[in-house]
Amino acid sequence: MLAALGCDGSALEPRAAAIVGGAAADGDPAVVGLVIGDAVQCTGVVIDPRVVITAAHCAVLRPAAIVVGAERGAGVEVPVATALAHPDFGYAGLVDDLGLLILAEDAPVAPVARAPGPPPLDASVRLVGFGATFVGDVGGRKHEGLGRVTAVGADELTLAPAPAAACNGDSGGAVLADLGEGERWRPAAA
Repeated sequence: MLAALGCDGSALEPRAAAIVGGAAADGDPAVVGLVIGDAVQCTGVVIDPRVVITAAHCAVLRPAAIVVGAERGAGVEVPVATALAHPDFGYAGLVDDLGLLILAEDAPVAPVARAPGPPPLDASVRLVGFGATFVGDVGGRKHEGLGRVTAVGADELTLAPAPAAACNGDSGGAVLADLGEGERWRPAAA
């Protein structure tokens, strides 16, 4: 399950951004950071050796590379050849917030398998992303935490903290659900 993750200010309390309520994560090698400018500012998921799915609002910022590993400097960087946003993407309401990155070379990790459908209501899902963890933090370190599905629409999921929530820098990150065949992703917006 993959979502264009965003903030719910009520979940943040004194923090401004994060997989709030989560913990540092070293696993999930197919969940990658997107290098935009001089920092990791968004998240994506390797779905094919040369394709990363992310949020359109991250793709339009033209990431230069992806970071494979837990953080920049300790991971491998793979250059991005092309960044594509959904043709109907709109900032107002983040409509069709789905993007793809075409890599210049194969990512050195196995892609994540796609789920056949969305998780059911009240399902527990695992959020993974590279967002900041406190006010003033620039992010760039992979974190994970649990959320709960509160609504399933034709083209989106709504999640509640359980206890984790996603925020800035986690956009385009993974929402992973085990529907009986191991954890898999499915786009939350298409």
